Amino acid sequence: AAPALVSMPQALPLLRSLLSTPESASTHCEAATCVANVAYAVTQSATLLDAEALVPLVAPLVGCLQSSSFRTQTQAAIALCNISAIADCRIAVLQAGALDALVNIANSTHQDAQEASQRAIDAVTKSLTPNSRRVYLRAQRPSRSAGKASNRRSPLTSDKTGRAQSWVSPLAQ
Repeated sequence: AAPALVSMPQALPLLRSLLSTPESASTHCEAATCVANVAYAVTQSATLLDAEALVPLVAPLVGCLQSSSFRTQTQAAIALCNISAIADCRIAVLQAGALDALVNIANSTHQDAQEASQRAIDAVTKSLTPNSRRVYLRAQRPSRSAGKASNRRSPLTSDKTGRAQSWVSPLAQ
């Protein structure tokens, strides 16, 4: 196999820089996609990288959720979802204020961004107690008409092992 041009620990500060600079939405989108892929790889192989190394990327990703580009929002939500699948990183995502931004995107009109943010919300809220999840999410959702059924998945769902699920972006395929 060909050697990597940049090692994983060297790549993370570069990605943080790309996410933090006032570049174009496409730069933020591509950097968020890279972070999503790295976080997914870490969930698959604990020896690849210390999960704590992803924590400095959380705040810039939360900033990308405020982008006017739905593509950037989608990729940032996917990255946060994958980072939140790592139990040691979930608290950092909560502390960075990601939930409020993710709930706003979940209530947007763009379907891919809605789906990505809902999956991220599901992963992030794994650290909350079931009652806390229900209370928080109920307070953040717009009120619905009485008697109207919701087809949203419960934030309490997970895979069969009880772990938060990682998600591979349809844009990365």
